Amino acid sequence: MTGISDSEYDAIVEDLAYRYSDTFARDVVASEVATVRTALEQTARKPDFLATLIAKQSRDRLAARAAAAGREFKPVPTILFVCVHNTGRSQFAAALTKQLAGDAVHVRAAGMRPAAGVNPAVAEVLAERGIVIDGEFPTGTPYDVEDAADIVVDMGCDLPQYPARRVVRWDVDDPEGRDAAAVRRICDKIDQRVRRLLVDLEIPIIERAGAVAR
Repeated sequence: MTGISDSEYDAIVEDLAYRYSDTFARDVVASEVATVRTALEQTARKPDFLATLIAKQSRDRLAARAAAAGREFKPVPTILFVCVHNTGRSQFAAALTKQLAGDAVHVRAAGMRPAAGVNPAVAEVLAERGIVIDGEFPTGTPYDVEDAADIVVDMGCDLPQYPARRVVRWDVDDPEGRDAAAVRRICDKIDQRVRRLLVDLEIPIIERAGAVAR
């Protein structure tokens, strides 16, 4: 049986208790997390993501309790994709995740040294897949605790420690300066990794009409 440490458990409880302090008492949150922890430690197939799954399912249980009490309560996990300039890889990953997961996750993208604008080749390849990112622009990495993500995906920039449940490192080529065919291949690779991540996190994948199948 695989389990999480008590410190990981305490961190999940504290995070959820803080996020939903206006909705539930801390002991209610702790009870839900303990119930989910017991169940998943015996059944989870992905031990590397166990803490994230416990946090996600605890949110789902708290949401159901809130709905039963007539309260509006729809928390979702946050995935933060980070690359060097936030112009290519992280933009690809964030846009594809939004397309494949819809409202089931909150997605953010950031760069260690954000550039002036999104790589036009990246925007063009995403447009081929029915994804328009005209309103996106590179942003820096958020270090404050309130912006801490449940999953941080490091896309080739050797990130420092984050207050996230899980840090995933993806070795993906930078599309900067690549021709159209190479940019498409990079997008395909990121698409595959995003799909695997969503499956690992037990988040249903939406196959949208008009999207390009790869």
